[in-house]
Amino acid sequence: MISITGGKAIAKELNASLGKIEVVTDYIRVFSSNALRSLNFLKSLRVIGGASLYNDKYALYVHGNDNLEEIWSWDDHKNFTITEKKASVLFHSNPKLCYKKIKELLERTGRVEMTADCNMNLTNGNKAACMDKTLDLYLTPLALRGTVNVSWNTVFINDDDRMLTGYYIFYKVAYEENVTYLDGRDACHE
Repeated sequence: MISITGGKAIAKELNASLGKIEVVTDYIRVFSSNALRSLNFLKSLRVIGGASLYNDKYALYVHGNDNLEEIWSWDDHKNFTITEKKASVLFHSNPKLCYKKIKELLERTGRVEMTADCNMNLTNGNKAACMDKTLDLYLTPLALRGTVNVSWNTVFINDDDRMLTGYYIFYKVAYEENVTYLDGRDACHE
Protein backbone atom coordinates (compact mmCIF):
# COMPACT_ATOMS: atom_id res chain seq x y z
CA MET A 1 0.00 0.00 0.00
CA ILE A 2 1.41 3.39 -1.00
CA SER A 3 0.09 6.73 0.22
CA ILE A 4 2.30 9.80 0.07
CA THR A 5 1.23 13.18 1.40
CA GLY A 6 4.42 15.20 1.02
CA GLY A 7 8.18 15.32 0.99
CA LYS A 8 11.11 16.24 -1.22
CA ALA A 9 12.54 14.32 -4.16
CA ILE A 10 9.80 11.73 -3.71
CA ALA A 11 10.27 10.01 -7.08
CA LYS A 12 14.00 9.67 -6.45
CA GLU A 13 13.45 8.27 -2.96
CA LEU A 14 10.76 5.84 -4.12
CA ASN A 15 12.97 4.65 -6.96
CA ALA A 16 15.84 4.08 -4.53
CA SER A 17 13.57 2.26 -2.06
CA LEU A 18 11.23 0.31 -4.34
CA GLY A 19 12.92 0.36 -7.75
CA LYS A 20 14.43 -3.12 -7.43
CA ILE A 21 11.22 -4.93 -6.49
CA GLU A 22 10.47 -7.52 -9.18
CA VAL A 23 7.63 -9.54 -7.64
CA VAL A 24 4.76 -8.49 -5.37
CA THR A 25 3.08 -11.58 -3.90
CA ASP A 26 -0.29 -10.03 -3.07
CA TYR A 27 -1.48 -6.66 -4.41
CA ILE A 28 -0.47 -3.03 -4.92
CA ARG A 29 -2.70 -0.18 -3.77
CA VAL A 30 -1.71 3.42 -4.53
CA PHE A 31 -4.03 6.07 -3.11
CA SER A 32 -4.08 9.79 -2.31
CA SER A 33 -0.47 10.20 -3.37
CA ASN A 34 -0.76 13.60 -4.98
CA ALA A 35 3.00 13.98 -5.37
CA LEU A 36 3.16 11.06 -7.81
CA ARG A 37 3.17 11.75 -11.55
CA SER A 38 3.83 8.12 -12.50
CA LEU A 39 4.47 4.69 -11.05
CA ASN A 40 7.86 4.50 -12.81
CA PHE A 41 9.53 4.07 -9.43
CA LEU A 42 8.40 0.43 -9.71
CA LYS A 43 10.93 0.15 -12.52
CA SER A 44 11.79 -3.54 -12.06
CA LEU A 45 8.28 -4.82 -11.31
CA ARG A 46 7.52 -7.88 -13.44
CA VAL A 47 4.78 -9.70 -11.52
CA ILE A 48 1.89 -8.97 -9.20
CA GLY A 49 0.92 -12.37 -7.84
CA GLY A 50 -2.52 -11.65 -6.44
CA ALA A 51 -2.28 -14.38 -3.78
CA SER A 52 -4.25 -12.00 -1.57
CA LEU A 53 -6.35 -9.30 -3.27
CA TYR A 54 -7.45 -5.84 -2.14
CA ASN A 55 -11.18 -6.08 -1.34
CA ASP A 56 -10.95 -9.70 -2.48
CA LYS A 57 -10.86 -8.44 -6.09
CA TYR A 58 -7.94 -6.25 -7.07
CA ALA A 59 -4.28 -6.99 -7.71
CA LEU A 60 -3.69 -3.34 -8.68
CA TYR A 61 -5.88 -0.61 -7.18
CA VAL A 62 -4.94 3.00 -7.94
CA HIS A 63 -7.27 5.76 -6.77
CA GLY A 64 -7.41 9.41 -5.76
CA ASN A 65 -4.01 10.48 -7.14
CA ASP A 66 -4.54 14.03 -8.36
CA ASN A 67 -1.32 14.33 -10.39
CA LEU A 68 -0.82 10.81 -11.72
CA GLU A 69 -0.28 11.14 -15.50
CA GLU A 70 1.46 7.89 -16.43
CA ILE A 71 1.31 4.34 -15.18
CA TRP A 72 4.87 3.42 -16.18
CA SER A 73 7.17 3.00 -19.13
CA TRP A 74 6.27 -0.13 -21.06
CA ASP A 75 9.91 -0.34 -22.18
CA ASP A 76 10.71 -1.31 -18.58
CA HIS A 77 7.60 -3.50 -18.17
CA LYS A 78 7.42 -5.45 -21.44
CA ASN A 79 6.75 -8.74 -19.65
CA PHE A 80 4.66 -7.39 -16.78
CA THR A 81 1.92 -9.79 -15.71
CA ILE A 82 -0.66 -10.45 -13.02
CA THR A 83 -0.63 -14.16 -12.30
CA GLU A 84 -3.92 -14.63 -10.42
CA LYS A 85 -6.53 -15.12 -13.17
CA LYS A 86 -9.48 -13.87 -11.09
CA ALA A 87 -7.65 -10.66 -10.07
CA SER A 88 -8.92 -7.34 -11.41
CA VAL A 89 -7.36 -3.93 -11.88
CA LEU A 90 -9.08 -0.68 -10.88
CA PHE A 91 -8.08 2.94 -11.50
CA HIS A 92 -10.48 5.49 -10.04
CA SER A 93 -10.41 9.29 -9.57
CA ASN A 94 -7.03 9.96 -11.14
CA PRO A 95 -7.95 13.16 -12.99
CA LYS A 96 -4.75 13.50 -15.05
CA LEU A 97 -4.45 9.84 -16.06
CA CYS A 98 -6.02 9.24 -19.47
CA TYR A 99 -8.10 6.12 -19.93
CA LYS A 100 -6.13 5.01 -23.00
CA LYS A 101 -3.13 4.38 -20.70
CA ILE A 102 -5.28 2.29 -18.36
CA LYS A 103 -6.72 0.42 -21.33
CA GLU A 104 -3.22 -0.45 -22.51
CA LEU A 105 -2.44 -1.98 -19.11
CA LEU A 106 -5.71 -3.94 -19.19
CA GLU A 107 -4.93 -5.28 -22.67
CA ARG A 108 -1.33 -6.18 -21.86
CA THR A 109 -2.38 -8.11 -18.74
CA GLY A 110 -5.43 -9.76 -20.29
CA ARG A 111 -7.83 -8.08 -17.86
CA VAL A 112 -11.29 -6.72 -18.59
CA GLU A 113 -12.70 -3.57 -17.09
CA MET A 114 -15.05 -4.21 -14.19
CA THR A 115 -17.72 -1.67 -15.19
CA ALA A 116 -20.03 -2.82 -12.39
CA ASP A 117 -17.47 -1.45 -9.91
CA CYS A 118 -16.54 1.73 -11.71
CA ASN A 119 -16.45 2.97 -15.29
CA MET A 120 -12.75 3.84 -15.50
CA ASN A 121 -13.28 5.78 -18.72
CA LEU A 122 -15.47 8.26 -16.85
CA THR A 123 -13.58 8.54 -13.56
CA ASN A 124 -10.04 9.17 -14.85
CA GLY A 125 -8.51 11.79 -17.11
CA ASN A 126 -11.18 14.42 -16.61
CA LYS A 127 -8.53 17.14 -16.05
CA ALA A 128 -6.23 16.18 -18.90
CA ALA A 129 -6.24 16.61 -22.64
CA CYS A 130 -6.64 12.90 -23.36
CA MET A 131 -7.44 13.22 -27.04
CA ASP A 132 -5.21 15.27 -29.26
CA LYS A 133 -6.76 16.37 -32.51
CA THR A 134 -5.57 18.96 -34.96
CA LEU A 135 -8.29 21.50 -35.69
CA ASP A 136 -8.62 23.99 -38.49
CA LEU A 137 -8.74 27.35 -36.74
CA TYR A 138 -10.36 30.44 -38.18
CA LEU A 139 -8.93 33.78 -37.09
CA THR A 140 -10.94 36.97 -37.42
CA PRO A 141 -9.23 40.27 -36.51
CA LEU A 142 -11.21 42.38 -34.05
CA ALA A 143 -11.46 46.15 -33.75
CA LEU A 144 -9.10 46.33 -30.77
CA ARG A 145 -5.56 46.23 -32.12
CA GLY A 146 -3.78 42.94 -31.45
CA THR A 147 -6.94 40.97 -30.70
CA VAL A 148 -8.44 38.19 -32.72
CA ASN A 149 -11.48 35.93 -32.54
CA VAL A 150 -10.58 32.22 -32.74
CA SER A 151 -13.22 29.76 -33.97
CA TRP A 152 -13.35 26.18 -35.24
CA ASN A 153 -15.86 23.60 -36.39
CA THR A 154 -17.53 21.39 -33.82
CA VAL A 155 -15.61 18.22 -33.01
CA PHE A 156 -17.40 14.88 -32.77
CA ILE A 157 -15.39 12.18 -31.01
CA ASN A 158 -17.90 9.35 -30.53
CA ASP A 159 -21.56 8.67 -29.90
CA ASP A 160 -21.52 10.47 -26.54
CA ASP A 161 -20.77 14.19 -26.93
CA ARG A 162 -20.54 14.54 -23.14
CA MET A 163 -17.06 13.00 -23.35
CA LEU A 164 -15.74 16.23 -24.88
CA THR A 165 -15.64 18.61 -21.94
CA GLY A 166 -13.55 21.41 -23.36
CA TYR A 167 -10.72 22.61 -25.53
CA TYR A 168 -7.19 23.74 -24.77
CA ILE A 169 -5.75 26.38 -27.06
CA PHE A 170 -2.10 27.26 -26.62
CA TYR A 171 -0.51 30.24 -28.26
CA LYS A 172 2.85 31.90 -28.33
CA VAL A 173 3.84 35.28 -29.66
CA ALA A 174 5.99 34.58 -32.71
CA TYR A 175 8.33 37.23 -34.03
CA GLU A 176 9.31 34.95 -36.91
CA GLU A 177 7.35 32.67 -39.22
CA ASN A 178 7.35 28.85 -38.99
CA VAL A 179 7.86 28.60 -35.24
CA THR A 180 7.07 25.24 -33.63
CA TYR A 181 5.53 24.92 -30.20
CA LEU A 182 8.84 23.59 -28.80
CA ASP A 183 10.98 26.51 -29.96
CA GLY A 184 12.35 28.38 -26.96
CA ARG A 185 10.87 25.97 -24.38
CA ASP A 186 12.49 23.62 -21.92
CA ALA A 187 11.33 21.57 -18.97
CA CYS A 188 12.21 24.29 -16.44
CA HIS A 189 10.68 27.31 -18.14
CA GLU A 190 7.34 27.32 -19.91
